[in-house]
Amino acid sequence: MFEHIDRRRVKAEARAILRDAQVSPRAFFALYLGIMALLNVCSYLTSAAGSGTSFLSGPAELFVSIFSSLLTPVLGIGVYLYCMAIRRGERAEYLVLFDGFSFAGKIIVLYLLQLLFVFLWMMLFIFPGFVAAYRYRFAYLNLCANPALSPLEALNLSKQQTLGYKWQLFQLDLSYFGWIFLSSLPVILLSSLVMDPDMFNSIAANPLYMAAELICSFVFSLIYMPGYYTSELAYYETAVRTSGQNPGFPQSPEEDSFF
Repeated sequence: MFEHIDRRRVKAEARAILRDAQVSPRAFFALYLGIMALLNVCSYLTSAAGSGTSFLSGPAELFVSIFSSLLTPVLGIGVYLYCMAIRRGERAEYLVLFDGFSFAGKIIVLYLLQLLFVFLWMMLFIFPGFVAAYRYRFAYLNLCANPALSPLEALNLSKQQTLGYKWQLFQLDLSYFGWIFLSSLPVILLSSLVMDPDMFNSIAANPLYMAAELICSFVFSLIYMPGYYTSELAYYETAVRTSGQNPGFPQSPEEDSFF
């Protein structure tokens, strides 16, 4: 059985929790976003170097791209662990950001499985893929709460936990749409205003454009992300309580399924 979540109350509680955090949420998220920006810069520099004739440029570019993609969910787990700690009133240090490395293998497998399942649903149509993304929304949080879970167990628990909450999660996301839009403004403007592929690639490769994209993403993400992550955890805690699907008590293997 699910219950209606008062989004405004949840967001107000999140602001109060963030104010009382012993380690500054802004500083913590600045560290996270700074690392993500550094990864983007590395990808850009490697891509720029890839225009050379060295036979190593292609593999190097591919390696940096894959490394960045796989590191992103591992660091994202650290962000969730930080927010979980401050919601419990605990002190969470900056190094919590890197706690996901202790079970990075499971995080990466979960990341790849989630991408695969959403992609397969999207092959049917866009809408089923969109719903699937919300169906698996709590999988990472399940793994944070109990790293002993297998990736499939985390996904299966999320399927049960999100029953009745997908629309409410969508409304939560929608309430932050303005900030998400501003954080992606350079990309949105470039995609909507420049139709010529050659001109698009030329502008996207320009260092000034890259700097504008990074600054927008950093500044506006720093404004909304702490509240967003902390509010999402309130939805997760409610879903765990009302669904009876606690990550501390994983499903038996016979209950595992791919979709």
